[in-house]
Amino acid sequence: MLVETVSYTLHPGRAPELLEAYRAEGMAIVRRHIPEVLGFLVADSGGLDDVCHLWVYPDAATRRRALDGLLGDEDWRRFAKTYGHLLVSRRSTVWAKAL
Repeated sequence: MLVETVSYTLHPGRAPELLEAYRAEGMAIVRRHIPEVLGFLVADSGGLDDVCHLWVYPDAATRRRALDGLLGDEDWRRFAKTYGHLLVSRRSTVWAKAL
């Protein structure tokens, strides 16, 4: 099992705008390709302008197919352009089950 965290640091005060964009359109596009989204989280302490997706895959090959599909999706490419100005940084980490 793999869990991918996709974390964004946003410009101050812009998290609600990103959340609304995902609520209105983005999550439906993501779920076409990545059926197991464990969560879309907002920071409750620390970096208050941080949000994070948790995506779950059974293995690396499934992850690769899902990401290829997402990145090749014209709706996703259009959507990603609508929120890029909100981001300071983006980080993706893939975690492998150890125990």
